[in-house]
Amino acid sequence: MRAYFRIALIASLCTACSVGPDYKQPQIYSDIDLNKTIGISANPNLIINHQWYKTFNDEQLNSLIENGLKANPDVKNALEKLRQSRLQAKIVRADFAPTVNTQGEYVDAKNFQTPEIKTTSDYFTVGFDATWEIDIWGKTRRQNESTQAMLQAMSNNFDNVKITLRAEIAKAYINYRLNEKLLDVIKENYRLQTEIANIVKAKYNAGLADDLALNQAHSAQLQSQMQIPDFEIALHKAKNTLSTLTGRLADDLNLSKSDLLERIPQITSEGLTQLPADVIRARPDVQYYERYLAAQNAQVGVLMAQLFPNLTLNGLLGWQNNTLSPIFASPYEIYSLGGNLTMPLLNWGKIRNNIKIQESNVRQAYNDYQKALLAGTVDISNAIKNLKGQQNRLHYAKINRQTNKQILELSLSKYKNGLVDFSDILYAQENKLNADKEYCQTLAALYTGIAGFYKAIGF
Repeated sequence: MRAYFRIALIASLCTACSVGPDYKQPQIYSDIDLNKTIGISANPNLIINHQWYKTFNDEQLNSLIENGLKANPDVKNALEKLRQSRLQAKIVRADFAPTVNTQGEYVDAKNFQTPEIKTTSDYFTVGFDATWEIDIWGKTRRQNESTQAMLQAMSNNFDNVKITLRAEIAKAYINYRLNEKLLDVIKENYRLQTEIANIVKAKYNAGLADDLALNQAHSAQLQSQMQIPDFEIALHKAKNTLSTLTGRLADDLNLSKSDLLERIPQITSEGLTQLPADVIRARPDVQYYERYLAAQNAQVGVLMAQLFPNLTLNGLLGWQNNTLSPIFASPYEIYSLGGNLTMPLLNWGKIRNNIKIQESNVRQAYNDYQKALLAGTVDISNAIKNLKGQQNRLHYAKINRQTNKQILELSLSKYKNGLVDFSDILYAQENKLNADKEYCQTLAALYTGIAGFYKAIGF
């Protein structure tokens, strides 16, 4: 037994060595350069709420996002992948300890060599055997390093799926409300055209309008009626999109009216440009690729360890007897100790070529990490620019909407008094409709831009 412990002690002292490259997080771009490219100033004290969507003050949206985070299939799959990574990490950690098995055997054998000579065997054996692969070159430690990095990567992937889902549900909900609002606008336009057609008909009956004006009024009514089914179809599709994202059937959504697109969200320039210094590196998708790079780097060490001798210790402890009752008595004790040393001799470059392939995988993972950093920079830069542009556009869309409403009202008043032609009414009415639609679309684009901004910064 003492010899066994001496072997184990020597082997343990040898485990201080780990072959393969040690991982260092690559500094491809500095945070200062990244933030300068985006045009933001770092604010280390800034706290951003992951529940940013609650600033929209819409309880239906809040409920859809919170339920979607529980029921969406992509979120559930990402969670399962995270659980698998945790189990894999436990499996690898188990390789640090010896593998112990128990065994039992019963033998009842008779051997008749001659009629005068015969031998019999009748005994029970129970015991334990253990196998321990000594991690001299760090193979198990590198594997553990790799699985721990992948566990962190899967955690980042899970966070990224949730961030993406929050933004996508918000965008789908805003699109649903936009189509709902546009449907109301076109129905209101049809109601207004009906009033105008009645005015034209009254003037026609009085001999103050001709057939052209009457037919033009009816044609305008029909054009509005033709658009109503289009917006109803778009509204139906928008609801089905929400259904898919939230993991629920469309009939279970039960969406009531909302005043979301009647309120203008308050976004300040400071809120867009003052962000944490590491906002890009903190994005879960960027962190995923960084951790994946670390995992691939550790796998190089796992393969390199195969080039060196491998030491495995074996041990057996058991008891044997020809009856069951005194089976654990000391005279029947059996044990064995041993070791196995193996080393690759001739494999025609298989191991070294596998190492080269893995080194190529590391370089590809490095490129993916660089690509993720660049993509994060572009996403945030575009999101900020888009929000600022939509804010300015909404300002002018609001003025244009009010102006065209006044123009139509003045044109109708003058038409009733015979001061303008009916063509002027048609022109003013069409401009008002377009201005109303443009305002709704711009306001929805601003809300969507907010959702895209928080997705871009990893919230």
